[in-house]
Amino acid sequence: MPAGDNTGAGSPTGVVVYEGDAFGPEYRGMLLSADAGRNVIFAYQPSPNGAGFDLKRHDLITSTQESTEAYIWNDIDEDKRKWFRPSDVTVGTDGAIYIADWYDPVVGGHQMMDTIGYGRIYRISPKEKELKTPQIDLSTIDGQITALLNPAVNVRSQGFEKLLGQGEQVVGKVKKILESDNPYHRARAIWLLSKLGPQGKTIVKNLLKNESDPRLRIVAYRALKDDAESFKKHAAIAVHDPSPQVRREVAISFRDKTWEEIRPFIQELFEGYNGNDPWYLETLGMAMDGKEELAYAELLSNQPEDPLYWSNTFASLVWRLHPKSAINALKERALAESLTPDLKKQAVDALAFINETEAVAAMLAIQKSSTDERVKEMSQYWLDFRKSNDWYALWAWETEKGEGFRVPDDIAELNEILLNQDTPTKQKIDAGKEMAGSLIGGRLLISLAANNQLSNEVINGVSEAIFNNPELEIRTLASEHFIKFEERPFSITSILELTNDVSKGENVFLTKCTSCHKNGTTGNDIGPDLSSIGEKFDKTALLDAIINPNASIVFGYEPIMIKTKSGQALYGFLLSEGETTVLKDMTGKQMVIAADDIESKENIKMGIMPNAFALGLTEQDLANLSAYLLTLKNSTL
Repeated sequence: MPAGDNTGAGSPTGVVVYEGDAFGPEYRGMLLSADAGRNVIFAYQPSPNGAGFDLKRHDLITSTQESTEAYIWNDIDEDKRKWFRPSDVTVGTDGAIYIADWYDPVVGGHQMMDTIGYGRIYRISPKEKELKTPQIDLSTIDGQITALLNPAVNVRSQGFEKLLGQGEQVVGKVKKILESDNPYHRARAIWLLSKLGPQGKTIVKNLLKNESDPRLRIVAYRALKDDAESFKKHAAIAVHDPSPQVRREVAISFRDKTWEEIRPFIQELFEGYNGNDPWYLETLGMAMDGKEELAYAELLSNQPEDPLYWSNTFASLVWRLHPKSAINALKERALAESLTPDLKKQAVDALAFINETEAVAAMLAIQKSSTDERVKEMSQYWLDFRKSNDWYALWAWETEKGEGFRVPDDIAELNEILLNQDTPTKQKIDAGKEMAGSLIGGRLLISLAANNQLSNEVINGVSEAIFNNPELEIRTLASEHFIKFEERPFSITSILELTNDVSKGENVFLTKCTSCHKNGTTGNDIGPDLSSIGEKFDKTALLDAIINPNASIVFGYEPIMIKTKSGQALYGFLLSEGETTVLKDMTGKQMVIAADDIESKENIKMGIMPNAFALGLTEQDLANLSAYLLTLKNSTL
């Protein structure tokens, strides 16, 4: 379903809908949203779009003229205009808009700079109009009506409760509110009338049938839908409403109803879907939640027998419902030469959300047989992703790929030699050197060293071999436990004095860094994204991070070691854990381990990022690279 807006981190800190008249009709119904980080109160006037809304944003109140979209929450800016931090917005009893400003250089209460709690409240009122707090007497019906119409939510709530307590005797006066030109006043009256006995309900039922404003027909349906005895009567009226927004409400109200209750309306509700309204489609999905198979069978009866000739509206509904009984049809559509790429992709996506063995088999068949490269790529994506969660237990993935976590016999024998206390030290060193040349053997050696299962003599004897391992992962992780020879120290002071070349630094980045890091669309998503690294560090800090990567490991990139019951040692970043644990190694490959296959799991102190020496960088390379990294300031990527 489309997002109404994407305002960025930390917003909104407070929202309110302005329902009053003080600012004129153009402000009535305006959604106000406080964004402390961007120094602004955003304003939206929702406009209907199918069953949903478009929200076009503009700045109602801001302390700056320039955009603050790329702000960094903990940057301390000396520009005091940016210390305006609207933390909330509300409407007062007088109809004015009130804004709470905590006023601070930093947005984020856990790092605020203001030590005395300074702040202020702004009162916004229309020009040349004096707004006054009304005197309301809640002991009279007229006073209660006045309270009900007040723009402040707490005041109108009091009026509502007082009127509700008097029952049908206030129906006449509440009914007069329906003559107001303010639709929000009329909506409050409708909601109240529905609770004022049979007389009030009759008025609301007539509005559901005859009111010209669809917004108020929505209110009428919402007010009546919880009447279990008359639910079907009200649904039968609203399901034929010309407004998709009203029919949206009908669909939402069906979510917790039984199939028998909603079946008479499903075909009519579906026929109101034009195939291009994502809000309406989502509400259809809500209506059929828990009843997908029954709804699919019901609606399928009106579609062509061949799934390749389904209507686009029905195909998109099947995408949303993804029923088990549609697996074969979805497979056919994904492999069909006659369908458009988008329709084939739609079928693949639908299959990915069916947690059945048959769906896995269908996805594997699509990936193997499709002649459309986009479909093959998409099906492979879903296979890689879904086998790390719900699909893991549905398929023998190790057999499928010819992979597993079993330790090869030759390495297992060498490992036993190292663990045997009676084995002579020289024989252990020879076994360790042999293990040190492979990925699995290197991982096991590091695991043994981490668990203090290798003597100092063996560690000394194996160190040179393990640092010659062809895998960068092994050479990097070995640094914590094995002795590295010939590693020369770098002097940051000396590097800072060198003349740098940004273009040569870019070449270093492309050849040494993009195997793990990204700048925009260039590089791999293994380590932290460096697209805006130049906004976060100065040159000294960048050099320190490259030379001493383990001094401060970025949150979310702390490596862990998992020992499997079959004897393997696996290292990587933790992506998820639950029924399965998913690690991402230094090559970006995901490793999925079932929970019952894990013998132990522990954090390791050594980061997976290799240091400058391991990367073969010179001091001049570091000078050039750090100069280039300082140019990366694209925080919008």
